[in-house]
Amino acid sequence: MSLVWLYRLSQRSPILLPVLLALVSLSIYGVVYTYSEGGYIRQAIGFRKTAGIFLLFSLLPSYLVFMMGLLWRRTELVLAELKPMAQPAIYAEVQARLHQLPLSGVLFLLAGFVFGGWQNGYLIRALISGDPIAGVDVAMFVGNCLLWVVVGLMLCWRVRVSNGISKMGESLNLDLYRLDKLQPLARLATTEILVVAGAMAFMPLQSLDASLDAANYLPGITVGIPAALILFLLPLWGAHRNIIKRKAERLTALYAQQDSISRDNIVDLEPIAAHVDRVKKLPNWPIDVQLISRIFVYVVIAPLAWVCAALVEQLLESL
Repeated sequence: MSLVWLYRLSQRSPILLPVLLALVSLSIYGVVYTYSEGGYIRQAIGFRKTAGIFLLFSLLPSYLVFMMGLLWRRTELVLAELKPMAQPAIYAEVQARLHQLPLSGVLFLLAGFVFGGWQNGYLIRALISGDPIAGVDVAMFVGNCLLWVVVGLMLCWRVRVSNGISKMGESLNLDLYRLDKLQPLARLATTEILVVAGAMAFMPLQSLDASLDAANYLPGITVGIPAALILFLLPLWGAHRNIIKRKAERLTALYAQQDSISRDNIVDLEPIAAHVDRVKKLPNWPIDVQLISRIFVYVVIAPLAWVCAALVEQLLESL
């Protein structure tokens, strides 16, 4: 499945497709809610929460489509910077993964649809029992399924691309004393995790009625946090293994040189010993540790705070 059309469209106008998608979705949901009567959704959650969920169904897919174009452009910049160190065959494979999805990607889309449908099992039960179904119920079911289809598309694409970048990073012609050349990988990994964090920031739209429902947040958190960690680590993993391998090779050479020098020859031993210490202290990951701690706060702490707030509210209501 080719994705080149999405890239070309995002190059011409990055916001055109996302804005059109959001406007069309909002219009459809607004018309359905206005002209349909009754239904489980109206009775169960009311207008404000329904409006918030329909906003989520309209804005989050648009955001993800926009970010797909952004990530494509960022990935091309990273590949261009790493090309001098990369193996041509592996570099070409990563570019191919960037341009298209394999047929197995359909399974991700199907999994997203099933996951979205599972969250709205009431409609399936109503169909089985023959109960009347309102248009707003159908819109809620279809909207949630389409949302998770877009999420599945995004994750399938990025995990596959990131895995290719990991393989490329492991085979880079790396200079231990110029690890700064791996900073493009760190920037890409940071962008990946911030995109996921941005997507999770849409979840409070489900609480426009000022009530937190943990069940509404758990699917997003269950998928979002593992996805953020995977998409952050994958682009860096190959380079991490490469650094460890190069350090081991360099230390082996230094130890061999050290063993050939008499232990009484302090003048020659000290520079080598100092060099060994320097190589050992080189970071094993091409990223700043402080940045990792900030990312942890953005991606993990905030969603967990939302869930805890919802659980506390439910506890207080039960007292």
